[in-house]
Parts: sequence; C-alpha cells; structure tokens
Amino acid sequence: MVALEGSYGTSATPTGTDALLVLDPSLTPLDAQVIERAIIDPAFGRVRSRILAQRKLGLAFGVEATGSGTAGTAPKFGPLLQACGLSLATVASTSNTYSPATPATDSVTLNHNWDGNKHEGTGARGTFELAMTAGEIPRFNFTMTGIYNAPSDVAFPTPTYTNQAQPLDVSASNTTSVSVAGLSACMAEFSLNCNNTIEFFDHAGCTKQARITDRMVEGSITIERPDLLSTKDFYAQAIAGTTGSISFTHGTTAGNRMVVTISTANFGPPEVADLRGIAGLKIPFVALHTAGSSNEFSLAFT
Repeated sequence: MVALEGSYGTSATPTGTDALLVLDPSLTPLDAQVIERAIIDPAFGRVRSRILAQRKLGLAFGVEATGSGTAGTAPKFGPLLQACGLSLATVASTSNTYSPATPATDSVTLNHNWDGNKHEGTGARGTFELAMTAGEIPRFNFTMTGIYNAPSDVAFPTPTYTNQAQPLDVSASNTTSVSVAGLSACMAEFSLNCNNTIEFFDHAGCTKQARITDRMVEGSITIERPDLLSTKDFYAQAIAGTTGSISFTHGTTAGNRMVVTISTANFGPPEVADLRGIAGLKIPFVALHTAGSSNEFSLAFT
C-alpha cells in the first residue's frame, strides 16, 4: 500500500484503498550500517554489542504499466512516480503527465504487510525502470528507500484495487507510432532507466531523509534494422553525436494509453541483435535535458 505524504516523513497512513497490484516484491525490513566497537580486551573476539546506525527500509517490486482506466484519473502507482522525482501535470478528464523535476521533493509512505507483520517506510523515495518487450506485459520496476519504523502486528488489510486497468501486451496492435530519430521503427524491446541516485541522510540536528541527489536517465531500444543505411544510419548518428527523439504510444483506449516521449536522445554505438532470424539493432541512449531544465522525458497517461 502506498500513499503520497503531505509532510515529509509523516506517515500518510495508507489503507486498503491504497493497495497496489505488484509483482515480485522484495523487502529489506531493516537496512542499517553496522558499527563495530573496537574495544581493547585481553581475550580474542568481540566484547561489546555492535551499533546499528542509518536505519532504513528497502522495498523493490514491479507494477504493470497501465493507465487507471479513466482518462484524467492518475494511475494508482502515480505517487511512486512522484516519489521517484517526477512532477505531475493533470488536464481534467484528459491526461496525467509525469516528467522529471529538480529538486525532487515528493515522498510516499509504504506499507508492506507480511503475514500479519506490518513494515512501514516513511519518507520513501526511489528510482524506477520501465521495461517493455514484444509479446509481454510492460512493467515499471521500482526500488524504494524509506525511513525505518519498528514493525508491528497488524491484521492483514482488506485491499481495494482500483485505477490499475487491464494490462496490454506490447504488440503491433497495442503499441503504435514508434519513432526513433525520425525513423518509423518496428520495436522489439525498450527500456528507460530513471537512474536516480538515492542517498540516506541521518545528520545530527536534522530530519532523517532519503534524498534524490542526481539523475542520469538512460536506456536502450531494440528495433528491426533498416535494410539500407541510406534509410537510417545509426552508426553515423552515434559517431556524430547527433541527437534525436524517441516516442511511441502503448494502448489504444482512452484511460489506458501511455505515451512515452524522449525529446533529446544521444545515441550510443548500435549493437547487433538477432530477432529470431531478422537483423536487428539494440541502440543504447542517454536522455538529455535542455540547459537549466528537467525535461529528459515524459510519461503521459491519457
């Protein structure tokens, strides 16, 4: 369960209505720095208890990349995107668009109920990767860090799952208008890694915080190779450092469409990809922003 915090580090008290459908959850209930005490003693071994400092909670999991089912209503996992340093722009009854922000100030409270043990991370922030493969359901993979709170015995909540529409596989029918540096492409795979740097601060006289201190957006796109270099020469583009955009739409129905846009991609050396006997290229990229802005990419749910 996840809820956006009104005040950093103060529990938003998620309830069953804040429940998320997730994949492959991995909980680190107590992540801490172990301080050894090198006390001198005549005997071998340790003589004093160690100290656990910088106590935090870690939680990683996947979420199916879907809309809410209603245009203008944010997807249920939207607070997580905000806690990963994205800002939200809403157009009523139309769209919710997430794009990078500097500084990153939003945070969430995470509740993970593990067979009656409630593990809560407040002030949680993190990073994510969007992973898409033809023939599979696209997913966001989140890695979150929050402030450690002592676990407690809490009955398993009654979850209410809303605003996570039926997922759609990545396919010609569902994923349209793929453009890579001006080329209309056939896409086999795509990844976008927000690549936030998360640092946990527990400084004296201050508030404990999980902070996003940097972001280096990168990824790759695997496409069918153009037959002719005269159609598109990605090798020359990489050598010249010529930038280009990447964009596509996943989903065809209002309320369950995701539009991915990377306005300025700097492409790296293309790699050979064998797409079941079809020549392919795996093209790595880094996303650039306009000087003084934070516009490396956008995720629009329409």
